[in-house]
Amino acid sequence: MREDLSSGRASPFDLRAQPFWLLRIVPTSTRHEIEDAFEFAMRRQAASAEMLAHARDVLIDASLRLPYELAYPLGHPISELDEWHHLTSSDARSDELIKYAKRLSILSRFNFFAFVAAHRAADTKFLCAIIEAYSQIEPVEIYEELREIRRIGHYAAPSLASVREALEVQLDNYCQAIVAAYGQIEDLAEAIFGCVQQTLAKDDPHRMKVLSHLLAPYQSAVMAEQALMAEDISARALDGAPSSLDCVCA
Repeated sequence: MREDLSSGRASPFDLRAQPFWLLRIVPTSTRHEIEDAFEFAMRRQAASAEMLAHARDVLIDASLRLPYELAYPLGHPISELDEWHHLTSSDARSDELIKYAKRLSILSRFNFFAFVAAHRAADTKFLCAIIEAYSQIEPVEIYEELREIRRIGHYAAPSLASVREALEVQLDNYCQAIVAAYGQIEDLAEAIFGCVQQTLAKDDPHRMKVLSHLLAPYQSAVMAEQALMAEDISARALDGAPSSLDCVCA
Protein backbone atom coordinates (compact mmCIF):
# COMPACT_ATOMS: atom_id res chain seq x y z
CA MET A 1 0.00 0.00 0.00
CA ARG A 2 1.20 3.49 -0.79
CA GLU A 3 2.29 5.45 2.26
CA ASP A 4 2.93 9.20 1.96
CA LEU A 5 3.07 11.14 5.19
CA SER A 6 4.03 14.39 3.51
CA SER A 7 0.99 14.57 1.23
CA GLY A 8 -1.68 14.06 3.89
CA ARG A 9 -3.08 11.13 1.89
CA ALA A 10 -1.59 8.24 3.86
CA SER A 11 -3.48 4.98 3.95
CA PRO A 12 -5.75 4.54 7.00
CA PHE A 13 -3.84 1.31 7.52
CA ASP A 14 -0.52 3.12 7.73
CA LEU A 15 0.25 3.00 11.44
CA ARG A 16 2.41 6.09 11.12
CA ALA A 17 -0.77 8.03 10.34
CA GLN A 18 -2.47 6.82 13.54
CA PRO A 19 -3.13 10.07 15.49
CA PHE A 20 -1.73 8.81 18.79
CA TRP A 21 1.40 7.47 17.11
CA LEU A 22 1.80 10.58 14.98
CA LEU A 23 1.76 12.88 18.01
CA ARG A 24 3.60 10.33 20.19
CA ILE A 25 0.99 10.40 22.94
CA VAL A 26 -1.25 7.88 24.69
CA PRO A 27 -5.08 7.85 24.89
CA THR A 28 -4.99 9.18 28.49
CA SER A 29 -3.35 12.44 27.33
CA THR A 30 -5.25 15.60 28.26
CA ARG A 31 -6.19 18.29 25.77
CA HIS A 32 -3.28 20.42 26.99
CA GLU A 33 -0.85 17.52 26.43
CA ILE A 34 -2.29 16.93 22.95
CA GLU A 35 -1.83 20.60 22.04
CA ASP A 36 1.77 20.52 23.33
CA ALA A 37 2.45 17.32 21.34
CA PHE A 38 0.99 18.93 18.23
CA GLU A 39 3.25 21.99 18.57
CA PHE A 40 6.30 19.79 19.10
CA ALA A 41 5.40 17.58 16.11
CA MET A 42 4.98 20.70 13.96
CA ARG A 43 8.40 21.99 14.97
CA ARG A 44 10.12 18.72 14.11
CA GLN A 45 8.00 18.33 10.94
CA ALA A 46 6.88 14.83 11.90
CA ALA A 47 4.36 14.93 9.02
CA SER A 48 2.48 17.48 6.92
CA ALA A 49 0.71 20.29 8.75
CA GLU A 50 -2.57 18.90 7.41
CA MET A 51 -2.02 15.47 8.91
CA LEU A 52 -0.84 16.82 12.25
CA ALA A 53 -3.79 19.19 12.50
CA HIS A 54 -6.18 16.34 11.72
CA ALA A 55 -4.55 14.17 14.38
CA ARG A 56 -4.93 16.93 16.97
CA ASP A 57 -8.50 17.79 15.99
CA VAL A 58 -9.89 14.24 16.14
CA LEU A 59 -8.22 13.55 19.49
CA ILE A 60 -9.47 16.66 21.28
CA ASP A 61 -13.04 16.07 20.08
CA ALA A 62 -14.73 13.43 22.25
CA SER A 63 -17.25 12.75 19.47
CA LEU A 64 -14.55 11.92 16.92
CA ARG A 65 -11.81 10.09 18.80
CA LEU A 66 -13.55 6.75 19.46
CA PRO A 67 -12.45 4.94 16.23
CA TYR A 68 -8.83 5.94 16.91
CA GLU A 69 -9.01 4.79 20.50
CA LEU A 70 -10.35 1.41 19.39
CA ALA A 71 -7.55 1.08 16.80
CA TYR A 72 -4.88 1.87 19.40
CA PRO A 73 -3.27 -0.98 21.40
CA LEU A 74 -4.99 -0.06 24.65
CA GLY A 75 -2.95 -0.96 27.68
CA HIS A 76 0.33 -0.90 25.76
CA PRO A 77 2.98 1.85 25.50
CA ILE A 78 3.30 4.06 22.42
CA SER A 79 6.48 2.16 21.53
CA GLU A 80 4.26 -0.85 20.80
CA LEU A 81 3.20 0.81 17.55
CA ASP A 82 6.83 1.03 16.41
CA GLU A 83 7.05 -2.75 16.61
CA TRP A 84 3.68 -3.09 14.91
CA HIS A 85 4.84 -0.96 12.01
CA HIS A 86 7.93 -3.09 11.59
CA LEU A 87 6.00 -6.36 11.70
CA THR A 88 3.24 -5.27 9.30
CA SER A 89 5.87 -4.56 6.66
CA SER A 90 7.98 -7.64 7.36
CA ASP A 91 7.81 -11.05 5.71
CA ALA A 92 7.37 -12.92 8.99
CA ARG A 93 5.40 -16.16 8.77
CA SER A 94 1.81 -16.35 10.01
CA ASP A 95 2.71 -18.58 12.95
CA GLU A 96 5.40 -16.13 14.08
CA LEU A 97 2.95 -13.22 13.95
CA ILE A 98 0.28 -15.20 15.78
CA LYS A 99 2.81 -16.12 18.48
CA TYR A 100 3.76 -12.46 18.91
CA ALA A 101 0.10 -11.41 19.13
CA LYS A 102 -0.59 -13.75 22.07
CA ARG A 103 1.04 -11.21 24.36
CA LEU A 104 -1.48 -8.53 23.34
CA SER A 105 -4.94 -7.87 24.74
CA ILE A 106 -7.82 -9.27 22.68
CA LEU A 107 -8.74 -5.98 20.98
CA SER A 108 -5.09 -5.16 20.34
CA ARG A 109 -4.57 -8.66 18.95
CA PHE A 110 -7.45 -8.21 16.53
CA ASN A 111 -6.11 -4.81 15.48
CA PHE A 112 -2.65 -6.24 14.92
CA PHE A 113 -3.93 -9.14 12.82
CA ALA A 114 -6.15 -6.84 10.76
CA PHE A 115 -3.36 -4.34 10.09
CA VAL A 116 -1.06 -7.13 8.91
CA ALA A 117 -3.77 -8.63 6.69
CA ALA A 118 -4.48 -5.21 5.18
CA HIS A 119 -0.89 -5.05 3.97
CA ARG A 120 -0.48 -8.56 2.59
CA ALA A 121 -2.62 -11.50 1.50
CA ALA A 122 -3.67 -13.52 4.55
CA ASP A 123 -3.67 -17.32 4.51
CA THR A 124 -6.32 -19.52 6.11
CA LYS A 125 -4.53 -19.69 9.46
CA PHE A 126 -4.32 -15.93 9.67
CA LEU A 127 -7.95 -15.39 8.65
CA CYS A 128 -9.04 -17.82 11.34
CA ALA A 129 -6.87 -16.00 13.89
CA ILE A 130 -8.59 -12.72 12.98
CA ILE A 131 -12.03 -14.28 13.39
CA GLU A 132 -11.10 -15.87 16.71
CA ALA A 133 -9.69 -12.63 18.11
CA TYR A 134 -12.72 -10.52 17.24
CA SER A 135 -15.16 -13.16 18.49
CA GLN A 136 -13.55 -12.88 21.94
CA ILE A 137 -13.92 -9.11 22.21
CA GLU A 138 -16.28 -8.06 25.00
CA PRO A 139 -17.76 -4.61 24.22
CA VAL A 140 -18.64 -4.01 27.87
CA GLU A 141 -15.02 -4.54 28.93
CA ILE A 142 -13.79 -2.20 26.17
CA TYR A 143 -16.37 0.38 27.24
CA GLU A 144 -15.21 0.22 30.86
CA GLU A 145 -11.57 0.59 29.81
CA LEU A 146 -12.35 3.57 27.58
CA ARG A 147 -14.42 5.20 30.31
CA GLU A 148 -11.44 5.05 32.66
CA ILE A 149 -9.07 6.30 29.95
CA ARG A 150 -11.30 9.29 29.26
CA ARG A 151 -11.72 10.02 32.96
CA ILE A 152 -7.95 10.36 33.24
CA GLY A 153 -7.78 12.53 30.12
CA HIS A 154 -10.78 14.65 31.22
CA TYR A 155 -13.05 13.65 28.33
CA ALA A 156 -16.68 12.63 28.34
CA ALA A 157 -17.09 8.87 28.30
CA PRO A 158 -18.57 7.22 25.19
CA SER A 159 -21.82 5.34 25.48
CA LEU A 160 -21.83 1.55 25.43
CA ALA A 161 -24.02 1.69 22.30
CA SER A 162 -21.48 3.87 20.50
CA VAL A 163 -18.67 1.46 21.43
CA ARG A 164 -20.65 -1.49 20.07
CA GLU A 165 -21.43 0.38 16.86
CA ALA A 166 -17.84 1.57 16.40
CA LEU A 167 -16.51 -1.96 16.87
CA GLU A 168 -18.84 -3.24 14.13
CA VAL A 169 -17.80 -0.43 11.79
CA GLN A 170 -14.17 -1.20 12.55
CA LEU A 171 -14.74 -4.87 11.75
CA ASP A 172 -16.38 -4.05 8.41
CA ASN A 173 -13.58 -1.63 7.47
CA TYR A 174 -10.95 -4.21 8.32
CA CYS A 175 -12.73 -6.96 6.39
CA GLN A 176 -12.87 -4.76 3.29
CA ALA A 177 -9.14 -4.04 3.63
CA ILE A 178 -8.35 -7.74 4.09
CA VAL A 179 -10.16 -8.62 0.86
CA ALA A 180 -8.60 -5.67 -0.98
CA ALA A 181 -5.11 -6.86 -0.01
CA TYR A 182 -5.44 -9.59 -2.66
CA GLY A 183 -4.44 -8.45 -6.12
CA GLN A 184 -6.93 -10.81 -7.77
CA ILE A 185 -10.08 -11.85 -5.95
CA GLU A 186 -9.76 -15.44 -7.17
CA ASP A 187 -6.48 -15.68 -5.23
CA LEU A 188 -8.48 -15.36 -2.01
CA ALA A 189 -10.80 -18.28 -2.77
CA GLU A 190 -8.62 -21.03 -1.27
CA ALA A 191 -7.93 -19.11 1.96
CA ILE A 192 -11.59 -18.16 2.35
CA PHE A 193 -12.76 -21.72 1.70
CA GLY A 194 -10.39 -23.09 4.34
CA CYS A 195 -11.48 -20.40 6.79
CA VAL A 196 -15.15 -21.20 6.22
CA GLN A 197 -14.53 -24.91 6.78
CA GLN A 198 -12.64 -24.36 10.02
CA THR A 199 -15.13 -21.81 11.34
CA LEU A 200 -18.10 -24.06 10.62
CA ALA A 201 -16.31 -26.91 12.39
CA LYS A 202 -16.05 -24.78 15.56
CA ASP A 203 -19.85 -24.29 15.56
CA ASP A 204 -19.46 -21.03 17.48
CA PRO A 205 -22.12 -18.35 16.80
CA HIS A 206 -19.69 -15.54 17.62
CA ARG A 207 -17.16 -16.75 15.05
CA MET A 208 -19.93 -17.34 12.53
CA LYS A 209 -21.02 -13.71 12.87
CA VAL A 210 -17.48 -12.46 12.27
CA LEU A 211 -17.15 -14.78 9.28
CA SER A 212 -20.32 -13.28 7.78
CA HIS A 213 -18.71 -9.84 7.96
CA LEU A 214 -15.64 -11.15 6.13
CA LEU A 215 -17.68 -12.94 3.49
CA ALA A 216 -19.71 -9.82 2.64
CA PRO A 217 -16.89 -7.86 0.92
CA TYR A 218 -15.54 -11.09 -0.58
CA GLN A 219 -18.90 -11.86 -2.19
CA SER A 220 -19.22 -8.26 -3.38
CA ALA A 221 -15.77 -8.46 -4.97
CA VAL A 222 -16.62 -11.77 -6.65
CA MET A 223 -19.87 -10.35 -8.04
CA ALA A 224 -18.05 -7.26 -9.30
CA GLU A 225 -15.48 -9.46 -11.03
CA GLN A 226 -18.22 -11.57 -12.59
CA ALA A 227 -20.00 -8.42 -13.80
CA LEU A 228 -16.80 -7.22 -15.47
CA MET A 229 -16.37 -10.60 -17.13
CA ALA A 230 -19.97 -10.52 -18.36
CA GLU A 231 -19.47 -7.03 -19.79
CA ASP A 232 -16.30 -8.17 -21.54
CA ILE A 233 -18.06 -11.21 -23.03
CA SER A 234 -20.96 -9.05 -24.19
CA ALA A 235 -18.60 -6.55 -25.79
CA ARG A 236 -16.74 -9.32 -27.60
CA ALA A 237 -20.02 -10.84 -28.76
CA LEU A 238 -21.25 -7.52 -30.14
CA ASP A 239 -17.97 -6.96 -31.95
CA GLY A 240 -18.35 -10.31 -33.65
CA ALA A 241 -22.12 -10.12 -34.27
CA PRO A 242 -22.09 -9.43 -38.02
CA SER A 243 -19.89 -12.37 -38.87
CA SER A 244 -21.89 -14.63 -36.53
CA LEU A 245 -25.15 -13.67 -38.28
CA ASP A 246 -23.60 -14.29 -41.67
CA CYS A 247 -22.66 -17.78 -40.54
CA VAL A 248 -26.21 -18.46 -39.32
CA CYS A 249 -27.74 -17.25 -42.58
CA ALA A 250 -25.35 -19.33 -44.61
